[in-house]
Amino acid sequence: MTNKPPTRIIVGASDQHYPGWLQTHENQLDITRWDDWRTVAQPGTLTHILSEHVWEHLTIEEAQIAARHC
Repeated sequence: MTNKPPTRIIVGASDQHYPGWLQTHENQLDITRWDDWRTVAQPGTLTHILSEHVWEHLTIEEAQIAARHC
């Protein structure tokens, strides 16, 4: 991994892998927790967020919180 901050992440990657994308998993990025986002990337550095089969597992309140963090 380089020192350059990631600009593209996969939320809840499971077995997904795309070159140039940082894979994240629930145990390292809880999308409802701002502090978790800050461990993945500094504010303003993400250009793309891919999330498949994640949002349907959240309550409406959790989804609203997570959306604010994106």
